[in-house]
Amino acid sequence: MSRGLQYQFYAAISILLRSPRGAVQPAYRREAAAVTASRTSISMPDADSSTPRTTTRVRGYLPTLDGWRALAVISVILFHDRLYSYGPLNTHWFQEHGSFGVDIFFGISGLLICSRLLEEERKYGRIRISQFYIRRAFRILPPLLCYLFVIALLALAGVIAVDAKEWIASLLFCRNYSFLGAVAGHDNWYTGHFWSLAVEEHFYFLLPAMLVFVPKRWRVPSLAGIAIAVEVWRALRQQTRPWIYLFQHTDVRLDALLVPALCAILMTEPCGAAISRKSSDSGRSRRYSRSISSA
Repeated sequence: MSRGLQYQFYAAISILLRSPRGAVQPAYRREAAAVTASRTSISMPDADSSTPRTTTRVRGYLPTLDGWRALAVISVILFHDRLYSYGPLNTHWFQEHGSFGVDIFFGISGLLICSRLLEEERKYGRIRISQFYIRRAFRILPPLLCYLFVIALLALAGVIAVDAKEWIASLLFCRNYSFLGAVAGHDNWYTGHFWSLAVEEHFYFLLPAMLVFVPKRWRVPSLAGIAIAVEVWRALRQQTRPWIYLFQHTDVRLDALLVPALCAILMTEPCGAAISRKSSDSGRSRRYSRSISSA
C-alpha cells in the first residue's frame, strides 16, 4: 500500500470511529438514533390537512473532519510555499510530503459522499441520483464559474496569461488531462489546481451509479476490484512515463476516493459495527475510569 493510501485509510478509520453522529452509522447506532429522533422530532402543520406532519432533523456534520481538513490545508500550503526555518524547527517535511494533503482531501470526500448516499438510501429506501447532482451543482458550479469568468476577463485584458485550452478543460472538468507544465514559458498556476476537482467530479459520476445499479452484496467486491485495478494500472504506467505526467490523471488517482468509500460501506456491515461498538465501549470505559480516579 502506498503512503498516500495509508494516510487516506488512517483518516477514514479515525473519522468513522470518532464521529458519534456521523452519516455512516452501524445498525445499533441507527436504532439509538431513531429512538432519539422520535423524541426530538418536530411537528409541522400540513397545508392540506389539520394533521401535524412529523419531520426528523438530519445531521450531516462530522466534527472530526474539521481537524483533517485543517491538516490537509496546512500541508498543501506549506508544500507550495518556500522553506521556513525557526531555529531547529523547519517545514522541510512539508516540502517533501505536503502533497499528501490532496490525498487526505480525496479521502474525506470519498468517505463523506459515500456515507451520505448510504444514509439517504437507509432513510428513503433508494438513492435519488438527480437530487445528488443538483446538490453538487449548486455547491460547486457558482464559485467555479465566477472564478473562471474573472480569470477570462483578466486574460483578455492581458493582465495574466491563460491558455484557452486549459480554461475550457477547467470548465469541462478535464483539466487533469490537459497538463501544460512542460510548455516552455507557460505558468499553469491559475488553473492548475482544477486537476483535483476534475478527479472528484469523475468520482461523483462513478460512485452513485455503482450504489444504484450494483446489488448490495456486490458493492464491496466491485469497489475493491476497481481500486486494485487502479493501483496495478498506476504501477504499469509509471514504468513507461514519469510520475510528473501522470499524477493528475483520474485513472491513476481514483483509488484515493474509492478506498475511503469502501471503508464507509464496510462500517455499515456487521463486522464494521462490531469494530465501531468496541471502540465506543473502550472510549466510555476510559472516561469512566478517569471520572472514578478524579473522584
